[in-house]
Amino acid sequence: MITSLSELLEALRTKEAEVLKRHDIKHGPTIGDMYEGLTRHIVGRAIPDALGLQVVEGFIEGLDGSKSNQADVLIVKGHGRQIPFTDKVVWPIQDVLAVFEVKKTLYGDSLADAFAKMARVAQLHKDYQASGGYGKKNVEFAHKNFARTTGFYPELSDIDTLPAPLPHINYMIVMEHIAPVRVVLGYEGYVDEAALRKGISDLLLKQGPGPNRGLMSLPSLVVCRSNSVLKLNGMPYCDRLHDHEGWWNIMASNAENPTRLLLELLWTKIGTELEVMLPMDDSLNQERLAPFLRQKYFDGEIDGTRKTGFMMDAVEQLPDEGDAPESATWKPHDADVVEWVALMRAAKDGILRQDDPEFERFVSEHGTTTLVVLESLTRKRVLGWMNAERTVARLIEDTITTVFTPSGATVVSDQAGMLQLWTQQELAARREQSKS
Repeated sequence: MITSLSELLEALRTKEAEVLKRHDIKHGPTIGDMYEGLTRHIVGRAIPDALGLQVVEGFIEGLDGSKSNQADVLIVKGHGRQIPFTDKVVWPIQDVLAVFEVKKTLYGDSLADAFAKMARVAQLHKDYQASGGYGKKNVEFAHKNFARTTGFYPELSDIDTLPAPLPHINYMIVMEHIAPVRVVLGYEGYVDEAALRKGISDLLLKQGPGPNRGLMSLPSLVVCRSNSVLKLNGMPYCDRLHDHEGWWNIMASNAENPTRLLLELLWTKIGTELEVMLPMDDSLNQERLAPFLRQKYFDGEIDGTRKTGFMMDAVEQLPDEGDAPESATWKPHDADVVEWVALMRAAKDGILRQDDPEFERFVSEHGTTTLVVLESLTRKRVLGWMNAERTVARLIEDTITTVFTPSGATVVSDQAGMLQLWTQQELAARREQSKS
């Protein structure tokens, strides 16, 4: 459903933005109100009415009473406080699901202003979390995203037993999971994907290191015209930690339909926050994501001073046209008989131990080892290692689905809905082939 709805809403957004451009209005605040109103209209149509969420404008309030700048669009739950004689509200940070900063034209100064406002929202969130305000919030979804990013899926209580930087990465993914989605939306401005990337990297280079300069301070999504830069923080997009170099891609760019990206972010946040199931996608086509920002953990000395933390680097150039990542089609994982048996065993027993005698005998009869099998399945991210020694693994999702194809292949996935859609399309394609 996301693909179909996003195409409809993107067409509506583009059409109505053209209508606004034709209005001969010179008053800056009124122009801003027009684009903010259009955004609230589009966002409101993307949220199911039955969930009881509201789309408002106003301020976000932290635990100590400190407030954000005025937010153009907020998606909120619960109850806020009306500002007398206005349409604006003050909403507590813990009940804000998403915040939008809307710009008619997004360029250097306006981009810096938007980033500063989003960093302020992130700080309110961090302060609230540090006070224990989120309490025992369910972070299992974030924990699964940590597993998909790193290949490790220990018990929550065992996170700190993993080597650096894994506990730090887990902390960042959890913080992103419970934070509001932060969106910067420009209707005009940077002309293409490359220009948007350069504008953001120039801004970050100008700002330099310091407070509110890390991953958490960055917006979840920046849209300008039909181009986007988005976080790979597991909500829902993520990238794997590259063990051989230690780099982790944390932001990517896209020049396709930005409303699809927006819906993915909003529906993931709403679904995890309210613990509801929203309609799955109706397409196997996946977004083309070009790596843009990456970070790497550093623990060493610089000019005689010990430094520990993440250093950030920008991939300045888009891939050459011949090397550019294509929009991929979702596919399940191929599995041989040994991997299939291993997954069924993991589903039955809850874990797979590398030194399990029965498991060792079985895989040796098929000419391989338990370590080879477990490493293959963790690379596919259907299993995650439970310890730093990589001796015990478990399923990342509670269930695994298998399809035996007419060609004799076996495919598996822990995304049952996508596997069902893939199977339907594969069978339809075979029927068409048999007719010709």
